[in-house]
Amino acid sequence: MIVCLILLLPYVLIKQVNGSTEDACRQEVRGEPGEIVQTALKFSHLAYADFDDPSSVKGKPVASLFDSHEELDITFSEFNDALEEKGVNDFSEGLEDWYVLNADGDKGSFWSSLGFWGAAFIKEDTLIVSFRGTDDTSSISYDLAAVVLQTDVSTQVNQAKEFMNAVKEQAEAKGIKEVYLTGHSLGGFLVQKVILEIEDGKLPGYSMDEKKGALKVSGGITFNAPGFKNPKGPHLENLISEKQFNNNCGFHVENYIVSEDLVGNYGRHIGVSYYLDGQGHAIAGMHNSLGKAAESNGKPLIIALADGTFSELTFMGIAGEVLNEIGMFIPFLILLFILINLFRKKFSSRGFGSLINYIILWGVVCLIVYDLFHNFALSASLASLFILVLWILVRR
Repeated sequence: MIVCLILLLPYVLIKQVNGSTEDACRQEVRGEPGEIVQTALKFSHLAYADFDDPSSVKGKPVASLFDSHEELDITFSEFNDALEEKGVNDFSEGLEDWYVLNADGDKGSFWSSLGFWGAAFIKEDTLIVSFRGTDDTSSISYDLAAVVLQTDVSTQVNQAKEFMNAVKEQAEAKGIKEVYLTGHSLGGFLVQKVILEIEDGKLPGYSMDEKKGALKVSGGITFNAPGFKNPKGPHLENLISEKQFNNNCGFHVENYIVSEDLVGNYGRHIGVSYYLDGQGHAIAGMHNSLGKAAESNGKPLIIALADGTFSELTFMGIAGEVLNEIGMFIPFLILLFILINLFRKKFSSRGFGSLINYIILWGVVCLIVYDLFHNFALSASLASLFILVLWILVRR
């Protein structure tokens, strides 16, 4: 039996299935996308660049950033060289008339931040706001809690909204008429959630339609971003309402997804989706994938089970509904298995695997507590206390 399960595991992980509701929102890829999409991809990529002093780049032409600057952690010439090694030439081409309006966030130590970073760029009357994706251990923990477990919405989402509020005053002073939001991976997830917040009227000063006194958000553009889990599944908070989940095609968002990317295939996206031919999740590979249509966009079975979209497979019937309900507990079962593993193998100072288990548990507990009290020091302390008690129990 165990041998059979081992042999089936690769099949379950990579077997792609079709027939989900996401297909209804699929748009055919017809050559290279428009200029705004290509520019959004570049700004989603630039959101990963670290500035020692963000104020030093505000107001500067984007193209000038590719000169060497001592105040940057990595010079943009090195950034450009790294892309050229992947066959992406002239990254700065087309960015000559764009300027940096703002750049800010809490990027820093795992112990003091959650890894949010935003950057805003303007050209004439157009503004593009980009959110950074997963980039360090703190944002990985956020991925687990917010995206996979759907238990947290008040950390990076609130930080993204605060950044949008800070940008709003600057944008109004510049006479901005069009706003686009963009991001890769977790950054694209934030784009979708912020647009839902705007649709619900929870981000004053912005509107998806022409509205007096509000900046018009023309849409969102995401790259290999995860979508939303079925709101009927097990989680502490709803990131999306059932109505929004069931009518997901009607939002002004374009999602560009490499067909074989597990992250990009997770959940249901709002807006329309374009499936691209390519490999890997990294944003660097997206530059060569835009405009290349994938032959198919089937979702891996394990992802369909975990995100609650398995029941949408028309050929499964009642069996699909049952498996769908069971599958949505997979992330929680993984955490349970971690706990069982800790008690079985006991903690050892030389047990690196056990140490990783404790770190993952600490991050999850910390984020859940933070969502309740909004105090990072208190959350870290309580999470540490929980791990200490657990460690004592395991050693007994």
